[in-house]
Amino acid sequence: MKKMTLNRFTAKLQHKNLALRFYPDQVLRKNSSLVHTFDKALQDFAYKMFSFMQKSKGIGLAAPQVGILYRIITIDSEGMEKFLINPEIINSSSDKNTEQEGCLSLPDQWYNINRFLELEVKARSPEGKKLHFNAQGLNARIIQHEIDHLNGILICDKNV
Repeated sequence: MKKMTLNRFTAKLQHKNLALRFYPDQVLRKNSSLVHTFDKALQDFAYKMFSFMQKSKGIGLAAPQVGILYRIITIDSEGMEKFLINPEIINSSSDKNTEQEGCLSLPDQWYNINRFLELEVKARSPEGKKLHFNAQGLNARIIQHEIDHLNGILICDKNV
């Protein structure tokens, strides 16, 4: 994944007014770049993104959904309030289940999606702190959904 310089990255985050992108906007189909700069601009953007997600009545949001192609997601569900920078699933259970999922970028559409029930995840906080945790149930589903966004994959691509 490409690396952007500090000044260009910081400027892109600081001057971005958040607006939800809707399918078929092509930004939703692109791969997101790794974040290499953990500064105040990233922290401010993560909190802005989290607030935007809550106002939009979402439980998860990926940066591409607001037009920023960086590996940043936010989650607010079942007691999990997280900002995940460069999230990776490093292990998953063999157990899966199929449930209906919706998406802020595909309003009023629901798809049956098969996902792992448990995950082991590593990521970084907006401050650059290493995170390593397990997620189950709905939280595991949200993380998988949002990581799909970082890879340009939408739930309409995965319908079972």
